Amino acid sequence: MTSDFIPRLAYQYVYSPNGTLHGFVEHTLSSFNTSDFPEESVNNAMDALKVSMCHFRDYREPPWSLEKYELSKQYWTVMAIRLMFVLIFRNLVMFSSSMLDWLIPDVPEDIAESIRKEQRLAADCFLRDEQEKHNILQTFATQKEDQKEQLTPPFGPHQAGGNDSPILRETGGTGNPVTLMMEAEDISPENNSNDGNNLFTNNIKL
Repeated sequence: MTSDFIPRLAYQYVYSPNGTLHGFVEHTLSSFNTSDFPEESVNNAMDALKVSMCHFRDYREPPWSLEKYELSKQYWTVMAIRLMFVLIFRNLVMFSSSMLDWLIPDVPEDIAESIRKEQRLAADCFLRDEQEKHNILQTFATQKEDQKEQLTPPFGPHQAGGNDSPILRETGGTGNPVTLMMEAEDISPENNSNDGNNLFTNNIKL
C-alpha cells in the first residue's frame, strides 16, 4: 500500500501516453506557488533565490486550478486501484489456501481410513458390552422370579396368620395336659366336607 507498485501500474495503464513509465516522476509531483506562503513563513533566502514555483510529491490540484491544492482525481484513482488490488489479492490468497487444503489433506487417506475402522470397532465393542449387560440383568431377574415361585407356600395366596391359615390354639392351664388344636382348610376336592373344615386334635403333655 505504501510502495510505488500501484501508482506505477496506474500511470502505465491509465495516464501514460505510450504505455511506459516515462514521465512517472513528473506525474507524481504537485506544484505549489510560493506566493501562497504566509508572509511570516517567507525567509530572506527564498526572496534571494526568487523562487516562484516549487514541487512536492503528492496528488494535488495545481495553483491555477479553481480548487487549488485539493486532492486530485489521480489520487482517488490510485486509491481505488489500491483497494481493488487488496480485495483481489485477499480473495486469491484464500482461494489458493483452499485449493492447497483440498489437494493436500491434513490427514492422509490411509490414516483416515484406519481411524474410521477403529471408531467402528469401538462402537461394535460398546454395543456388545451393553448387550451382555442386558442379558445378565435379564437372567438375574428371571432367577429372582424363579426363587420367589419356589418360596411361595402351598396354601395359596393367603399370608401366614390369615383367616384360612393353620391356627394353633392352646387350651388348658399350667400343670395340666395342653391340647393344641389345629384347624386347617382341606384344599383337596376329594377330602372336602360340607363345612370345609377338619378338626385335628393333638395331646401334648408338658
